Amino acid sequence: RQEQIRREVGETLLGDAINFPFPECCDVWGNPGLGDSYRSQVNSTVPTLLISGTLDGFTPVSNAEEVAKGLSNSVHVIIDGGGHGDLLTGTQKAKEVILEFMKGATVSTKSISFPPIKFKTID
Repeated sequence: RQEQIRREVGETLLGDAINFPFPECCDVWGNPGLGDSYRSQVNSTVPTLLISGTLDGFTPVSNAEEVAKGLSNSVHVIIDGGGHGDLLTGTQKAKEVILEFMKGATVSTKSISFPPIKFKTID
């Protein structure tokens, strides 16, 4: 992913600002590389609820889709218009989905929509 960021940084409006302060903070902390085995596919049959938002720049929908490949008993709920901080508390429906899952019930939806973003105009 770091290589993808380096390749795409010149094509983005804000460069790699979304990634600040990562991965540079790892260099400061002296964290060792974890290697490929750390990043290998997780495989599990444990029931797992994945929630992602279409406006989440840190953990996008594609990350959950990638992880779900190894989670044979997972449910992925996508919040259309949801950002990173919105995923768990953004709507009553999101809370209901989490409770359904925690109670062992069938999750009633795999898609939740936030209202469209309204931008404030400057006069």
